[in-house]
Amino acid sequence: MKLKIIVLYSTLFLIACCISSCKKNEDANIQAKQELTFSFDLKNLKTAVSKNLKCSYLKEAAKYVVLTIGKSSGEKLYESKKLELYNFGGSFISESLSLEVDEAPYKLTEFLVLDKDDNVIFAAPLEGSALAGLVTHPLPLSFTVSKNETTKVVPEVLSTELTVAKDFGYAAFDFNVIAMPIRFLVYVQGYNPVIKNWQQTAAKVIINGEPGDLPLYNDSIPVITDTIKIADGYDNYKISVSRNGFISKDTLLTNVQLKAYMNHPLIFSLLNENETVTDIDGNVYNTVKIGTQVWMTENLKVKRYRNGDQVVKVTTSSDRFAGSYETPTYFNIQGVIYNWFAVSDSRNLAPAGWHIPTDEDWTTLVTYLGGDDIAGGKLKETGTAHWQSPNVGATNESGFTALPFFTRVHAMGIPERPESCGWWSSTSDKTMPCFRSMNYQTTIVSKVYVILPATNSVISEFIMSVRCIKD
Repeated sequence: MKLKIIVLYSTLFLIACCISSCKKNEDANIQAKQELTFSFDLKNLKTAVSKNLKCSYLKEAAKYVVLTIGKSSGEKLYESKKLELYNFGGSFISESLSLEVDEAPYKLTEFLVLDKDDNVIFAAPLEGSALAGLVTHPLPLSFTVSKNETTKVVPEVLSTELTVAKDFGYAAFDFNVIAMPIRFLVYVQGYNPVIKNWQQTAAKVIINGEPGDLPLYNDSIPVITDTIKIADGYDNYKISVSRNGFISKDTLLTNVQLKAYMNHPLIFSLLNENETVTDIDGNVYNTVKIGTQVWMTENLKVKRYRNGDQVVKVTTSSDRFAGSYETPTYFNIQGVIYNWFAVSDSRNLAPAGWHIPTDEDWTTLVTYLGGDDIAGGKLKETGTAHWQSPNVGATNESGFTALPFFTRVHAMGIPERPESCGWWSSTSDKTMPCFRSMNYQTTIVSKVYVILPATNSVISEFIMSVRCIKD
């Protein structure tokens, strides 16, 4: 691209004015000062160069000059001094300033011409700069001030229209103005078809600014009315709210609309997207999609196998057959607990299209939720309505809603307190069936093996919950 530059000769007139007559009794070594004014006039550069250089800036737009003058020693007398220019019949004359008469030369090291809005429209390039070769004498320029004598300096200036400060050799900086953030409140609730009501829930929130679809926020909010802060300055804000097991919701708000929620929450209501499943006894279970899997959100309550045969109830510690143990008080919450014989029976406890999860199924679930150390918090129901306090780290972010139950019942006595929960897997390593468990004190999901003794009397007493997964 051809650089569009115009070169101007700016003639610097140093007009000597007598301030006062010297008194004969004054010290002869005291130097007089000369009053100086600056003006510039349009001059042509060499015809061969100037005929190809164009500029839309007009000399008449000049309103100020900014200059720096110093001594040869480096001392600066005027640094970035701004002087107003006055139009004088098509030429300009500036405010005056003064310099001492001195045989030592002064140096002009900065010369800028500004318009009325303080935009630099012409500048003299510095020696060694990218544009220095376009002028005959780049800055600095040396000149002397003599008593009763006018000194003329001729700096050459170039248009700044298609250039930047560094091209002239001047240091420059830029800055980004960041608007104060928008602060607004968000409340997310999900519909619970079991209680037929809305419940506040954790959720994932993603916000993009438009135009540009620029990401501004991507995080999970807990089960609270949360405060979100994002950058101001966008015309519209696209907000996406999602949670496993619920239909995601998107909304588009203008800048003004979003700011209306600074003092009262923006409410997102998420509908349950998941199917229900019914077992052979007519029990209906809600489900949730977690990653690639679909799980029941409740423990199994069935008392018959898929073919209609009754699951025999365990009544004594010596029973060696398939069975279940029901605690009527907790039946509608935790479901039925089963021993290994019921779980491993080929008649199948799970409804058609579903199965008791394998160890691999459990591993897939736990891995998706971050691993053994933290998955328990994302699986457990929040609060202490069912779990013993403090129910560490429970967020139920997955929607799985793990409730405490009884890993085993000792000698068919009273069940343990609601401190832990355990679910069978259908996997057995030789004679060691395994299950997953978690408790109220940690977020850990533990894998536990049951060692079968020579007789089956003890294994009948290892009785725990079953949570089914879709085929």
